Amino acid sequence: VDYRAAGAAAQSDVADTLVIPDLPADWTANRAELATGTADGVVRWEIGFLTPGGAYIGLVQGIDANPSWLADQVANTRASGNVQLGGLDWATYDRRDAADPGNLAYALTTVSGASTIVLGGTASDQEFAVLATAIAKGRP
Repeated sequence: VDYRAAGAAAQSDVADTLVIPDLPADWTANRAELATGTADGVVRWEIGFLTPGGAYIGLVQGIDANPSWLADQVANTRASGNVQLGGLDWATYDRRDAADPGNLAYALTTVSGASTIVLGGTASDQEFAVLATAIAKGRP
């Protein structure tokens, strides 16, 4: 999926700048869509990434999101710490010890402008850092 083209096409439908990270060529996307008219009222820009290591990281940008939306995105897990990547402060959520964490073994979240950005998946800390840093570099 060409997430850059999808993001460029969707940008006119939202006021906040959509997150369209510039990643190395060995990163691929398997989906990219703007969700409007959602049941929770939060407009979401979503990209599913497959990392060079064969893992998954989902990017969800919630525009004008609220705390309950964020709690849903991280499976009601409490933040386990903080890390600074690319000049942004990210809260960390580590569910790797859960019996069945599914596609949300680890997550990073940050707020930038009117957007709450959630990265969640099964990738390594290093791959999460690559994506988070690319997002930070692309924010206005």
